[in-house]
Amino acid sequence: MANLNETVGARIKLMRKQRGLKQEHLARYLNIDQAIVSKIENGQRPIGAAMLESLCDLFFCSLDDLLEGNLDTTHTHTVAFRADSLSADDVHAIAAIGRIAHNIEDMITLEKAANDGR
Repeated sequence: MANLNETVGARIKLMRKQRGLKQEHLARYLNIDQAIVSKIENGQRPIGAAMLESLCDLFFCSLDDLLEGNLDTTHTHTVAFRADSLSADDVHAIAAIGRIAHNIEDMITLEKAANDGR
């Protein structure tokens, strides 16, 4: 049975590859060494909450998706780009867009809940 670090690391690796990103992109985005990204993906190193939150923004997913692997395809967002030519600023911009998308989804959910309560 895989431990939490292995499970989360495997999810990070899968989501990174699905989006066409390299470990180098994650390392620059998270401001860590590429070797640390490798260790995280291989379950050899835990990842902190702040980094998990940053990855959720970059991957356009929830923390539940990242921790439990519950990818709800109705809420999966796809971003098309040329990963080979991404700068660190580009990766940060993608993450900012992901954060905005999550905020919009949260506002829609809150609005629906408020309307259902009437």
